[in-house]
Amino acid sequence: MLNSKFTIRQMTITALMVATLIVCSQIAFNLPGGIPVTMQTFGIALIGFLLGTKLGTIAVGVYLLIGLIGLPVFSNFGSGPAKLLGPTGGYLIGFLPMVLLIGLAIDLFNKNETSGRFVWLFVLPSIGLAACHLLGVVWLSVGTDMSFLAAAAVGSIPFIIKDIASVILGYFIAQILSKPLNKVLVKA
Repeated sequence: MLNSKFTIRQMTITALMVATLIVCSQIAFNLPGGIPVTMQTFGIALIGFLLGTKLGTIAVGVYLLIGLIGLPVFSNFGSGPAKLLGPTGGYLIGFLPMVLLIGLAIDLFNKNETSGRFVWLFVLPSIGLAACHLLGVVWLSVGTDMSFLAAAAVGSIPFIIKDIASVILGYFIAQILSKPLNKVLVKA
C-alpha cells in the first residue's frame, strides 16, 4: 500500500472480496455429519494472495463479523453466534490465521528479491491451511465430544486435497487478477 490510510479504493476492493467470499460460501453441499464442503478455502486464498496481510485480514474479519451479527453469509446461508460458535465454527475462526499467513506470504514474496522468496509461497500458505484445519478439528472435537482423531477423520482428512488445490488455484487466479487490480488501487 502506498500509505497507511484506508482509501476509498481499498475499502471498495475489500468489500468486493468480502462479497466474493460470501458467494464462495454459498457454493456448498453437506457431507454426512453436517460438515459443509464449500469454495471458502479458495475464497480465503484468493483474498490473501490479492490483498495481502492487512486488507486480507480486514476482509475476512468483516466477513466473520457480519455473519456473527446475523447476516446469512456463512455456508448454506448460515449466520449468528450459534453458527460461528457451533461445532464447525473453528473452521470459520481458522480463516483468520489462514488469510493472515497467505497475505504475509505474498507480502514477503513481493518485498524479497532473493532466490529463496518462492519458499514463502509454499511454507506460509501451508502453515495457514494447517492452522485452519487444526482449529476446525479441535473445535469440532470439543463441540461434538468426538476424539481428535475421529474429528480429523470427518472434518479434515477428506478435505485436504481439495483445500490444497483451492489454495493453489487461488494463487493462480490472484496472479491473473493482480495486475488489473493494482492499476485500480494505484490509479489517482
